[in-house]
Amino acid sequence: MKWLKKVSEDKIMFSESVKDNNSMNFQVSIFNNPDNIFPKFTSLTQYFLISYKKQLETSTTDILIHINIPNNDVFALIIQEVALHFKSIELIQEDEKVTEIMLSQPLESSLKHCSEIEINPIINDVFMREGNYKQLHPYQVKSKMLYQVDFSFIDSYENIEFDTIYECLCAISSGKEDILIYPKNWLVNDELKNSLAIRYFSNHRKTKGLYLMVDTETNLVLYVHIKF
Repeated sequence: MKWLKKVSEDKIMFSESVKDNNSMNFQVSIFNNPDNIFPKFTSLTQYFLISYKKQLETSTTDILIHINIPNNDVFALIIQEVALHFKSIELIQEDEKVTEIMLSQPLESSLKHCSEIEINPIINDVFMREGNYKQLHPYQVKSKMLYQVDFSFIDSYENIEFDTIYECLCAISSGKEDILIYPKNWLVNDELKNSLAIRYFSNHRKTKGLYLMVDTETNLVLYVHIKF
């Protein structure tokens, strides 16, 4: 597979973010929607709901989503298009500024609506591929191999709707220049280079590097690591 190159895990050392933890007034509070914001259902909503649902399928406990909040614009976007589709919404504040949102228990009505509408092709490719493979958490896998995608072998694919999601994922990356995505039923073979997600990220102007962490025993992709 010429489009994949084995590389050292040093290649994906996380970019360091600088955070001042001195004299932080830290508190956690419940968000009760005091301004009666009306939830919007968008492709960003799809991404978080389907990602949550797929992770829950392989988890024995409930899952908590942590979303970094760098500014007020991102806060407003996440509240309206993501958070209000969950029952439990908790805000982490530092010096009275919201820096993180924690979500759990998606609304049944939102999940139902998600199952009734057309799913963005990239979201479908990442989380809804057919297959019944047993996927382990990366920490449970004993033998792993990291591959770097060679962009020169990948055909281009554009998706304007997903651009909004990519921009948001970059914004909430905790000050780092890395995104991790956990795909479902991705087997490493030559057909995988035709994945719409791989084609999209490989040819997007923001993407500087694309890596696949693979379980060498099953040949399943454990996660996709995007450098931007």
